[in-house]
Amino acid sequence: MDQERNEAAGGLIHNFGRPDRPPDLPYPYIDYDTFSGIKRKYVRSEQKGKWHMLSRSADLQANIDANRRMQNEGRRSFKVDGMRFELVAKIPLFVVEMWKKQYGIDVFNKDHEKAVERLLNNPDLRYLKTTPLTI
Repeated sequence: MDQERNEAAGGLIHNFGRPDRPPDLPYPYIDYDTFSGIKRKYVRSEQKGKWHMLSRSADLQANIDANRRMQNEGRRSFKVDGMRFELVAKIPLFVVEMWKKQYGIDVFNKDHEKAVERLLNNPDLRYLKTTPLTI
């Protein structure tokens, strides 16, 4: 973790990866995953001395910007073993998990394909798609 960035945040940003083994810290503390952009805020229970996740959020702006560029550039397709595939969406895992919890929709379940298509065609979620076309 960049020491200057940590000091600028008041010493509260830590990158442990595992909330069950944090060192003795002032609390609440923040764990930031630079790969996924997910930020977790933890508090320590006074009674049991254990750490608990208070909140979790993600910065999806980079993903949205990349998808918008792909929408403007046109269709992307590729071949694998003679079969043609087209990239139609890039859905961050944070969103995949949110859909599973809120709607019961699993993007990895083939039986949920139509429900995923309905979500992706929702105008409010259009920037999860890499194509302006209706899926």
